[in-house]
Amino acid sequence: MTAHVLQLITNFYNSVPLSIIDEDNQLYTLRQNLAVTLACRVGHSGCAQHTLEVFEDYKVNGTNPPKNLRSVVLCNAIRHTNASDDWTFLWQQYLNNNVSSERSTLLSALACSTDTDLLREYLILSVSNTSGIRSGDTTTVFSNVASNHIGAEVALQFLIANHTAILAKVESLTALAASGEIDSQLNSTLASAVTTAQRNLNWIALYRDDLYEYYGLEDEEETTSTSTTTTTTTTTTTTTTTTTTTPAPVTTTPTPETTTLGAAAFTSSLFLTLALAFVAKCLVN
Repeated sequence: MTAHVLQLITNFYNSVPLSIIDEDNQLYTLRQNLAVTLACRVGHSGCAQHTLEVFEDYKVNGTNPPKNLRSVVLCNAIRHTNASDDWTFLWQQYLNNNVSSERSTLLSALACSTDTDLLREYLILSVSNTSGIRSGDTTTVFSNVASNHIGAEVALQFLIANHTAILAKVESLTALAASGEIDSQLNSTLASAVTTAQRNLNWIALYRDDLYEYYGLEDEEETTSTSTTTTTTTTTTTTTTTTTTTPAPVTTTPTPETTTLGAAAFTSSLFLTLALAFVAKCLVN
């Protein structure tokens, strides 16, 4: 089945090669973006080589990758390169860029590395006041690293070891936490994740038998459980009891400071990110 899927993706990838760019054709560009994403994800050697060639042209000649493919090209180039100076080059591009959308693209691409030392260094930079990464982008960096199948464990270890520095980095966002907006965003994110998971489970339930039959796979053994019915006779005795209720003392709990709310909300968001990342990692594996 793996060989069959790889062949399908290869055919798809070859139909929209990176050597042919047509930014005026939106459908072609969308197909090309998807093809590069899928091909590089399944280990298509041609895809990795092509993205590295485009990146090398960017690095040596200053030729920016096509804007509609920039994110996927840069991410996969950083993922497949063996040279740490490629990561350093992209980091310098981030520091020298003042365009918000471009900085966001570069920030995401830097997290695609498979070098755990670089990912760890990237997380350290994200909580440094002198690195050039804004406080508001700390969660973005953490989320991107955690979403990387190599980076999920690195992110967890970093969170455990550096939670104090992380919380200090986001104290400027406490007003947002006090408004309850972060909690609302977390609930929305979790609800969306659950909906997506349920949709995927429904799809599997619908097409599982057909896929097993098509690829000639054997289904798992079904186990039959035998239920035993036991008849029990219960004797009920009614007892009248007089109960005296004493009012509980009223305790006043001081309202937590805004910084505490911000820290709690931020920590919750990081653990939610990690949880979703580990779920995704398990599903992929």
